[in-house]
Amino acid sequence: MRAVFGDDKGRLDRLRGLLTNLTEVVNDSSRLGKLALFGPRWLERSRGWREAMAPVERAVLDEVRRRRAEGESGRRDAVSMLIEARSEDGSPLSEKDLRDELLTLLTDGPTSSSLAWVFERLLRHPEKLARLQEELLAGEGGRFVPERFLERRAAVPTWIPFGGGARRCLAASYAEQEMKRVLRTVLEEVELQPVESRAERVTRGAIAFSPAQHGLVMAKPRTPAYA
Repeated sequence: MRAVFGDDKGRLDRLRGLLTNLTEVVNDSSRLGKLALFGPRWLERSRGWREAMAPVERAVLDEVRRRRAEGESGRRDAVSMLIEARSEDGSPLSEKDLRDELLTLLTDGPTSSSLAWVFERLLRHPEKLARLQEELLAGEGGRFVPERFLERRAAVPTWIPFGGGARRCLAASYAEQEMKRVLRTVLEEVELQPVESRAERVTRGAIAFSPAQHGLVMAKPRTPAYA
């Protein structure tokens, strides 16, 4: 929400609640089963999904209209950049385009599931986790990469959390930067331990496959918390 809308000072708390509700609706196990069986067109016709999505779309468009009415404010959040964006003919994005772009950013499941897998896998290979933390704490930057990618950059068919081809996620570059920032911050500030020694099983959540317990960990602050 902050990356998309900037600091909204609580004005968009209702939208936060609506997005949480939408996520819960989409991740309902029976609905996921029907989605897998009948495809996305079934979901679009689902009354429950429509009732959860409609208020999200309205809230997003209300904020877009409000920001457009404000005019140029020098803000550099995602919605400001999209409002200022122009097509090749100089025309601004339509409300429908803005809505679709913003909903993609706000309902991004692959980023969170990819982060969950990063922590789940690192905790099952403590020597790799220790090496990565040593590099971060030594101020060497985030140059750690898994051994299988040392010889060459991972090809698209090898690692596809954001899809591929014409359907590749438009926020993929942003998501990768976001994941790197989150990973670095977490490993610099807390010590992690797995809750269980065995790997988590795979489960499906919306359009992504996630660890069944979402990468559950025990975290201990590396430094005393500020008052």
